[in-house]
Amino acid sequence: GSKMTAKVPVIDLLLPEEEVVKAIRKGCEEIGFLCIINHGVDPAVVAGAFKAMHDFFTLPLETKMKSKGTPAGYMPLQAQTLDPENQTEPDQKEGYGMVEEVPAGHDPNEFPFHGKRVYPDDSDVPGWREAVMGYYGAVRSLAMRMLRYIALAMEVPDADAFIAKNFEFPIFHMRMLRYEPRASNPAEGRLAAGAHT
Repeated sequence: GSKMTAKVPVIDLLLPEEEVVKAIRKGCEEIGFLCIINHGVDPAVVAGAFKAMHDFFTLPLETKMKSKGTPAGYMPLQAQTLDPENQTEPDQKEGYGMVEEVPAGHDPNEFPFHGKRVYPDDSDVPGWREAVMGYYGAVRSLAMRMLRYIALAMEVPDADAFIAKNFEFPIFHMRMLRYEPRASNPAEGRLAAGAHT
């Protein structure tokens, strides 16, 4: 039989909204994936966040552990095993999570996927908070923009009102990861990150 090869569509967000929405709908229906370009996230903001995380991950473990937390904060190397059935060792990665905080005046129990943000001491990683939160804000705005495009692609009636009503306090969780340079060896059960959804 013949083998079909599908290309992931690349969608330029500088195109008119109607074209963007049409392309997103087609990509989601036909492929299930899409790639966006000209998304508006400043490359300097991305570079600043990468540098801040690099600087953090090169700190001594004792210093990094001061920022330990869940779901926000530092997650040490090998703290997670995503696929215990197929892994003989924990995941070969460390990470840092950032979440939406519980909205002021609301019961934290109503917001199980929100939490208290944890930041490294500025004396340990100068400028970390500004760099990472600048990136967080930029990609959060992009995510909300993409949500609107997807709602329009799905022909949700009055998409803006729907989003305002249902996404007043969105769940937004960003994880910044550093993988060990040691190669994964699936035959031995060693993976950078086990299978997960």
